[in-house]
Amino acid sequence: MPNRVKAGTNGPLFYNEIEFNHLPKELFKKLKSMAYKISMCLLFLLIANYTQAQEVFVNSKDGKPIESVTIFTPDKTTSALTNENGRASLRSFSFSDSLVFRHPSFKTLRTAYVKLRANNFEVSLSEQVLDYQEIVVSASKWEQDI
Repeated sequence: MPNRVKAGTNGPLFYNEIEFNHLPKELFKKLKSMAYKISMCLLFLLIANYTQAQEVFVNSKDGKPIESVTIFTPDKTTSALTNENGRASLRSFSFSDSLVFRHPSFKTLRTAYVKLRANNFEVSLSEQVLDYQEIVVSASKWEQDI
């Protein structure tokens, strides 16, 4: 049982209260330092997430990445090209832009940036079937001086 001071005096309730006064300050400093570290980690995670969100992944319906897909705005002022992994940076595009995805072997797709964000910046293109009625290949046999 702790020793108490007489009622009506302004003395400490416990004789060892001075020791307890140092604990909250040290604890506060540690918590403040920990809160700073946690907030910095969250900031870095948010920056990494924002940076990652500025990249689009273009694949075919079977999930394989598509290389050399041209991504551009309808007015053709901004464009990008996918790499061998089907990824392209969208940093130069505006959030209000509508985007067009075009590749010779796939159907052209036009989508809003908002829809792209809702799909986690992933686009699936459908293959374009080319139905030719007739293909003519001709060759002639003649000598040429080079």
